Amino acid sequence: VLISVIYFLFYMDEIRKKVKNVLIIKHFKFYSFLQQLDQNMLCYVKSLGLFMFIQFIEYSLLFFIIGHPYWLVLGILIGVFTVFPYIGGLLSNLIAITSAFMISKELFYFTLFVSFFFPIIDEYIISPKVYGKRNDIHPVITVFLLSLGGTIGGVLGIIFAIPIYLFLRTLILFFWNDMKSGAKNIKDIL
Repeated sequence: VLISVIYFLFYMDEIRKKVKNVLIIKHFKFYSFLQQLDQNMLCYVKSLGLFMFIQFIEYSLLFFIIGHPYWLVLGILIGVFTVFPYIGGLLSNLIAITSAFMISKELFYFTLFVSFFFPIIDEYIISPKVYGKRNDIHPVITVFLLSLGGTIGGVLGIIFAIPIYLFLRTLILFFWNDMKSGAKNIKDIL
């Protein structure tokens, strides 16, 4: 799966050109829908990357300040595990707490504070702002989507909540605008 993802990302421009050549000739409306969907998903992936970078910087700096010897590794882990909202942060912070417990009591308490306080800020303030600003989703809707996705689908529901929302929103808005323009054309004919 990882190799396939890397392959698709590397050759995405060629894939887009081939899909465009096939769809633009036969189904222009479907192609324009795919174009809007592609733009929305690209925006989501960019915002996910930005959030991963923010968490990497934030946690690397925090663990460096409190004196954790593995501050860079923990920052990378937390940044990468951001792909799994809630669960990824929990797992990586568990690694930080366990390693700090083995080193010293003071470091354990500082790491415990960082691991419990800052994920709350990340998930309820920073994450909704990053996703909301770039994807035009209100922060309250983002938190609601992640909670609903977790309730319905567990970890996979949390991971796919925002992309599914963006897909459905694009689908509904595309066809809504299409219906409005069709109604306008009928009105002009009558």
